[in-house]
Amino acid sequence: MAISSGTSVVRTWLLIPGIPGSARTWELLRRHVPPDTQIHCWPLEDWHVGDESADAELAKLEKALCATITAMRAPVVLVGHSFGGWLAARALSRVGGQVERAVLVGAMARLPPEHAAALRDIGATLASGQLDRAQFAEDVRALTLPGVQEDADGASRLCAMADRMGQMRTAALLTLAGQLATPAHAVRPFQTPADVIHSAGDQAMPLAYGEELARLGSRARLRVFGGDSHFPHWAHAAELAQIVFDNTGCSASLPAGGMIDGI
Repeated sequence: MAISSGTSVVRTWLLIPGIPGSARTWELLRRHVPPDTQIHCWPLEDWHVGDESADAELAKLEKALCATITAMRAPVVLVGHSFGGWLAARALSRVGGQVERAVLVGAMARLPPEHAAALRDIGATLASGQLDRAQFAEDVRALTLPGVQEDADGASRLCAMADRMGQMRTAALLTLAGQLATPAHAVRPFQTPADVIHSAGDQAMPLAYGEELARLGSRARLRVFGGDSHFPHWAHAAELAQIVFDNTGCSASLPAGGMIDGI
């Protein structure tokens, strides 16, 4: 859903989660969404990974996202986290003309071979049942939220997202993400204005990944937040909301009254 106010420009916000992920990854932003705003979450958690090659499945994902953006009323503000940020950045070289601005959070242009191999291994272990959902969620928490062991809300949110995406779908998507070391899947240079957001101490996707991604955008700027969370939109929700909404003429300081699909 887009927003409009008088004669102001109508905009659509499209948010894409990572792996594991769901609309819940954006729930803390809801407290800062301007009134009468509705934002769409692209349902990566419902994506069916078929029997085609990983390359073909990744191409289908990109095509589907680009089709969604094309069908929306422009301009679109595209927001993606982690794998969702990579997917959003890939779309910019194809449909960037319909995207007013992108916000890429904890994202990457590509993965080093050893990182990609690790994701494939985790996907295989999940798919085989050797790693159950609870242990997987704890492993993800330890990696993505290392400095907040007592963050019960964050741990609960991660478990809920893992449950929503499901063990087999998470495994399949991690296997796809394990192909991001292939040059064919690297993010291409883009001209769309973009804010690349990263935590300085992110261990899941190190800051160097965000720096490389920002260099690909002729109008991109890197914004580094303190801490080691892979979810800066949790640790710094108000600041992220200001970046997402203020640049489009909205005020993140307005009382919450909008909606995010799926939350």
